[in-house]
Amino acid sequence: MIHIKAIVLCFMFCVSAQWTQAQIFKSAITFKDAASLAVSASRDLQNEKAGQAIKQNSWTLGRRAYLPKLTLQAAEDDRLSVYDSDTFSKNFSVNVDQLLFDGGRLIFSRRLERARLELSASGIESLSGDIAESAVSAYRDILIARETLAIRKRGREALAVQRRILQKEVELGLALHSDLDEADITLAEALVEIMSLETETAEMTSQFLDVIGLDTLPELIEKIDVSRKAVLPDVQKAASLALERNQELKTAALSVKQKKEEARFAALSWIPSLRATGSFSTGGSRYPLTKYSWQAGLSIEFASPYINLNSGANYGYSGRNDRTARLSGSAAPLPDPASSLTARQAKSALVYEREKYEDAFRRLPRRVELAADKCLFAENKRLLAAEMVRLARNKLEVLKVKHHLGHITSIELIEAQTSVTEKEIALVQAASAVMAAERGMERLLDLQPGELRNL
Repeated sequence: MIHIKAIVLCFMFCVSAQWTQAQIFKSAITFKDAASLAVSASRDLQNEKAGQAIKQNSWTLGRRAYLPKLTLQAAEDDRLSVYDSDTFSKNFSVNVDQLLFDGGRLIFSRRLERARLELSASGIESLSGDIAESAVSAYRDILIARETLAIRKRGREALAVQRRILQKEVELGLALHSDLDEADITLAEALVEIMSLETETAEMTSQFLDVIGLDTLPELIEKIDVSRKAVLPDVQKAASLALERNQELKTAALSVKQKKEEARFAALSWIPSLRATGSFSTGGSRYPLTKYSWQAGLSIEFASPYINLNSGANYGYSGRNDRTARLSGSAAPLPDPASSLTARQAKSALVYEREKYEDAFRRLPRRVELAADKCLFAENKRLLAAEMVRLARNKLEVLKVKHHLGHITSIELIEAQTSVTEKEIALVQAASAVMAAERGMERLLDLQPGELRNL
C-alpha cells in the first residue's frame, strides 16, 4: 500500500512539474519560442507530417517485394446427380513466385520512391520555416505597434500640456484663437492615431495568438532596441554557410536526385525480367488425399514500346509415375509506341532540374551579399533616424527657451513636438527594419531567430 501511494505521489509531482514548466514557458516567449509554438500549433503542418510518416512506413513495408510471393489455395467441389453417381473433389495447392532478375528496376523504383520521400520531407521543412517566419513577423509587428502607440501617447500628453499653455496665452491676448483651433485639430488627429493603433494592435494580437495556438498573450521578451547596432556578418563566411545549409538549395538538390532516379528507372524499362515459379498441389475425393503433383519453371518477360514477349518453361511430376513439361510463348506487337519517349522526357527533365540547381547555386552567394547590403543599409538608416531624432529634440529645447523668453507662442512648440513624435516613430521603424534584415539573412543561412549574432 505504501509503495502504491509513493508511485501516485511521484506521478502527481511529475505532472505538476511539467504543467509548471509549460506555464512558465507560455508566460514569456522570445522570437524562437514563438516560432516553435507556431510550428507545433499548425494543423496543416501536423497533417503533412502525419502523411509523410505514413508514406515512410509504406516504403519500409515495400521491402516485401524482394521476397517470394506465396499463394495458398483450397477448393472443394461437390456434385450431386439424379441419374449419375455423385462426385466429390478436394484440392489444396501452394504456389511460389520469385523474381530473380529485372535489370535493377525494383531497386531503382524503391530508390526513386525514397528520393520522392526526401523531396517531400524537404517541402515539409520549407513549410515549417514559412510558418515559423510568419510567427516571428507577427511578433515583430506587435512590438512595432506597441512602441509606436507608446510614442503617440507620450506625444499627445506633451501636446495637451502645450495646448493648456496656449489657452492661457489666448486669454492673455498673446496668441490667436485660430492657433488654439489648430492645436485642437492636432490633438484630435493624435487621438485618432492612438485609437487606430490600439485597434490594429488588438487585431495583430488576435492573429498572433491564432498563429502560435494560445488563448492569452504571453509576455513578449523581445524588444525593439533603437540603439542596437545591426549584426554585419562576414560575407564570404556567410556565403559558404549558405551553400551548406540553405533550405531552398537543399530542395533543389533533392529535386535533381529525384529526376536522376526517374531517368535511371526509365532507361532500364527495356531489360527483360526473369522469374522462377513453383507449385505443389494435392487432391482427391476423400481424406486422406492420395493425388499430388508439383512443377517448377522459369519465365522471361520482355516489355518494350514496340513489342512484348513472354516465354516460359515448366517441368514437374503428377503422381509417382507421370512427368509433365510445358513450353509457352506469346508476343504483342506495338503495345504502346508513345512510351518510347518516356526515357527521353526523363532525361530532359533531369537536365532542366540540374540547370535550376546550378542557377540557384550560382545566385545564392549574390543573395547573401545582397542580404548583407540590406543589413548595412538598414543600419545606416537607423543611424540617420537617430540623428534626426536628436536634432528634432534639440530644436524643441531651443524653441522652449524662445517660448520662455516670449519670442514664440505655444503653437510653434506643438508643431515641434509633433515633429519629434514622428521622428521617434521613424526611428522605431528603422530599428525594426534592422531586425527584419537580420532575419532575412538568418533565413538564407537556415538559422534560428537570433543565431546570426553567434556567427
